[in-house]
Amino acid sequence: MPAFATVDDEGRRVTLDDVVADGRAVLIFYRGAWSQRCTEALRRYERELLPELSRRGVRLVAISPQLPDGSQYTRVLNNLTFPLLTDAGNVIARTLGLAHFADPNTMDAIERAGYAVGNRNADGEWELPHPSTLILDRNRTVRFIDVRVEGLPPTHPKDILAELDS
Repeated sequence: MPAFATVDDEGRRVTLDDVVADGRAVLIFYRGAWSQRCTEALRRYERELLPELSRRGVRLVAISPQLPDGSQYTRVLNNLTFPLLTDAGNVIARTLGLAHFADPNTMDAIERAGYAVGNRNADGEWELPHPSTLILDRNRTVRFIDVRVEGLPPTHPKDILAELDS
């Protein structure tokens, strides 16, 4: 995986090397605080995945295009303890082929619900990552990737753990 540098929800600089410094890591790409499906998945990962990852010495990190204050809102609202990073301009997601622009019907529905995604994303655009899960080793090699397109449920914690154990 190509190197990256970004910030967490408190504005601290984080690099890919920081993420894998202690060994393997699970990276979760999510769309943002406005996505109920994504925030439900993050809460589930906190409850069901994070304790198991901690026992295995594997780090959990989530990445979205939203501004750090949106990530901080996501953390507080959902009682999350793992790092939430900002992928400004979807540079990381785009590099991995995970970014796409929301279709007009989706944008209209989200705006009618009261969310201005373009105002919450770091670059002001409606480009979003497909919800995805990656497992990286210490050498930044992607050992597993699961990309979820619209309508598919997020990667199940048991599937992530099975991949880590295989």
